[in-house]
Amino acid sequence: MSSKSRAGLNFPDEFGSEMDRFAEICDGLIAACLEVATGSGDLPDPASQVATESALFRTAYPHAVKNLEFAPVQAATAYADSARLQLASISALLRAREVVGTLWPIVRAELEIAGRVAWLLDPTVGQPAGEVRVARYFLESISSLQRARFTTGKYDRAAEKKFKAHRDATIATAKSVFPELELELGTPDVIAGWTIHGQTILGLGASANLFAQLFLSGPGKAMYDILSDYSHPSLVSIDLQTRLVDDGKVASHPWVVTPETVEHQCRWACTILYKTCHLICAYLRLDTGPLERWADGVPESWFDPAA
Repeated sequence: MSSKSRAGLNFPDEFGSEMDRFAEICDGLIAACLEVATGSGDLPDPASQVATESALFRTAYPHAVKNLEFAPVQAATAYADSARLQLASISALLRAREVVGTLWPIVRAELEIAGRVAWLLDPTVGQPAGEVRVARYFLESISSLQRARFTTGKYDRAAEKKFKAHRDATIATAKSVFPELELELGTPDVIAGWTIHGQTILGLGASANLFAQLFLSGPGKAMYDILSDYSHPSLVSIDLQTRLVDDGKVASHPWVVTPETVEHQCRWACTILYKTCHLICAYLRLDTGPLERWADGVPESWFDPAA
């Protein structure tokens, strides 16, 4: 079997068509998600979970800022759109034949995004769920602003002041709804101890694992750890993805692309977005038909993390 080498990557000629096929599957899911999203701009279905929870929240907190009850799902859909773009980048890399170690951190980032959606719209949250989700939304929003303020403070004082003002205004809004608020405004490492209305913020790894526990099985529950092992600097992961080539004069370790590995990465990336979209659809009671039509054309094994 012949192969081509580019930038230290080796892949069989015959694998090109397979990468295009994987890219088409990714693009199909992206299109299905966009089709589903067209219904998210309508007024909530009266029978939906969001309609029930938002009504209960507004009754309990009639003086809260307008539409605050919808902020959690709006944040979740924004995150889901970000996850969609991660999958689009995978498709682009497949078509450009620039794959191997590049895909692991992208899938990991997508899972971290999906984890935020799972935390905001956690289907296992008990009543009063609306209050819990709004409290988590405040934690998510304020922590994002705090991290942005901290980072820009290292190179752009004007931007830091803007983020600080926005952060302080959001904290004031949160306090007007939930007086029981504990936010230590120091370096980002103290954010892990933040609480609002009895809710403690969940870190990236913990929320990614929450997503895995809710929607995956078998080895899929360890997906975040597996992706991290291949995304972080690791001599073991490099050794697993390269092969020793010694021509008697020079020894090298070119990266090797295998169809099985790339399919594994694409399968996980699609499963993450598919499950994320389903979570949002369930909360908003949207038509999942486009997602199911896409799934009908994908090998069943793609939804089994053990496959």
